[in-house]
Amino acid sequence: MKNMAPILMIGWQGATFDLLRPWIAAGHLPNLATLVEAGACGTLHSTHCAASDRLQPNLWQEVAAARRDAIRVSGREIADCQTELSVAELLSLVERTTSEARSLMQTRPWHCLRIDYQTSNSPHASLSSDSALQIFKLVDRQIAQLTALLSPEATLFVTSNDDCEDARSDNGDGMLVVCGSRIRAGFEVVGARDIDLAPTILHLLEVAVPDNLAGRVLSEMFVDIARAQPADDEAIVIARLRSLGYIE
Repeated sequence: MKNMAPILMIGWQGATFDLLRPWIAAGHLPNLATLVEAGACGTLHSTHCAASDRLQPNLWQEVAAARRDAIRVSGREIADCQTELSVAELLSLVERTTSEARSLMQTRPWHCLRIDYQTSNSPHASLSSDSALQIFKLVDRQIAQLTALLSPEATLFVTSNDDCEDARSDNGDGMLVVCGSRIRAGFEVVGARDIDLAPTILHLLEVAVPDNLAGRVLSEMFVDIARAQPADDEAIVIARLRSLGYIE
């Protein structure tokens, strides 16, 4: 397989736009605000793992099967404990997760890297607003450290839920932010679902998406699709004028 642009996936537990937008507006999350402006973003709707004749994709399993050199850094695995963590311990865990990820990015060749930040003791646990903001501000700073290590051709995904396993907002929906040279800047992604992540990333990896895999490729956020659209529109107009006899 030829060399291809790397993909960094960041899972941010509990990060939903209904929670984040006020903090972005207040200037508390400047790095996330930059990513939102520079890339494509939208609500990531939960499918609640509904029954289907098509396979429900597990994002990491699909990616790991496609790229044997894929690496995952999980805050939950780093914590490796059954006891509840204090806010101070959660802050330390965020920093340890980043430290391990940075070390891997700087010392090992990689094409796909997934980093999962644990920001509470369970997917459905809640923190006080002040504690959540303190932890989220730290994650925001950690993301800046990670993106500084990315090559210009890399694609970055920041999402609050996938594989029907991470925390979501009360209505079951999460966050999707995607940045990179292949992604349209300032584009709003409408109708994205958690099951669309696996097909989209497989497409970027130039891996055929199985026909029986649920979800779709979010191709509307790709730059090459946007560039092709005007030409397609022009071809339609020309064909229409030709059919009316205005041009030969």
